[in-house]
Amino acid sequence: MPAALPTRIRKLYKKGWSETAIASEYNTQISTVERLLDKNRFSNKSLGYIKSCERKRKRLMNLDTVIIGKISKVEARLYAAILYWCEGAKYPASTALNFTTTDLKMQKLFLALFRKGFNPIESKFRIWLQFHSDQNK
Repeated sequence: MPAALPTRIRKLYKKGWSETAIASEYNTQISTVERLLDKNRFSNKSLGYIKSCERKRKRLMNLDTVIIGKISKVEARLYAAILYWCEGAKYPASTALNFTTTDLKMQKLFLALFRKGFNPIESKFRIWLQFHSDQNK
C-alpha cells in the first residue's frame, strides 16, 4: 500500500465520496477504506464498557478457587465426571468438553475438580456465553 494512500482516501471522503466509491477507485476492500478512515474505532464509552467486560471476564476466570479440601486426584476425577454426566454436553461428533449450567457455584466446583483431577492445558479453555431474550443479563 502506498504511503500516501490513507491521505488520499481521507481527502476523497471529505469531498463527499462514499466508501464504496473510494474502494472502487483504489481497487480495494470497503473494510480497508473504513479502517483507514478510522470508522471502526471505539468511542470512549465503548472502550470503558469493553474494559469493564474484560475485568468481569478475568474475575470469572478465577472463580474456580473453591477450596476442595483434601480430595485426592482420583476423587477429583470421579466427582468431575459425575458433574459432567449430569450437566455436560455429550455429542458423539464433538471433540470438546462442554459443561453447561447457570449455577455459578457448580461451575466453580466443576472447574476446580476438573483442574485438580485432569491437569488440563489452560490455553485450550474457551467460554461460550449465551443470553436468551427471557433472561436477566
